[in-house]
Amino acid sequence: MLVNFRPLPDQIAPPALFRAAASMAAFAAADRVVAMPIVHAVIDLRTDEEVGRNAFTFGNAAHVRRPLAARPLRSAGGAVEDADRTEWYVQMLIGFVAEIVDVLSEVASRNKHSCVIVCGLGKDRTGVVSAALLTVAGVARPHIFEDFARSEASLPPALPIERRRAPARTLESALDIVEQRCGGLIAHLRRNGLTELTEAALRHRFRGVRT
Repeated sequence: MLVNFRPLPDQIAPPALFRAAASMAAFAAADRVVAMPIVHAVIDLRTDEEVGRNAFTFGNAAHVRRPLAARPLRSAGGAVEDADRTEWYVQMLIGFVAEIVDVLSEVASRNKHSCVIVCGLGKDRTGVVSAALLTVAGVARPHIFEDFARSEASLPPALPIERRRAPARTLESALDIVEQRCGGLIAHLRRNGLTELTEAALRHRFRGVRT
């Protein structure tokens, strides 16, 4: 059973790439869950500490670990502001670019199989990696931001709003910063190992903008 589960947008039917939460806190707070479809691989972005704390299993699916940073920096007052989230996303896109490229390569290598990308709440790290994947696949930015923002309504209302918040502008600002610092997300990913074969395989799955 899954929380904050959905297919990535704009896939050529039938959808085979999904995203979801893997936190027991999310399950404990959930008033409804979604039955997990048959997937061949789970790409888990949680840290070793998180996996040890939440012994979540995925049936017979291959479990591929690609840990990303678990927590955003907090403002002086202790709350996580939108600017903190944006900076965290930038840190992931720049500081963990090798791991993100590995995830894209892993998904591309399974182009005939279904995969689900998970992190704690299936929102921040999963949202950033999904945005990178969708950007490479040629999906229009408004669709990427709309998908990102859906997590806020998809997570259980019993969770604190600070944990559920997923304003699209935080991701949009992060991508704009990567554009300024790195000359664009795709160029940045290519410099760090993204191959033409991976790009082609990802584009093959989506109804993206062909340029």
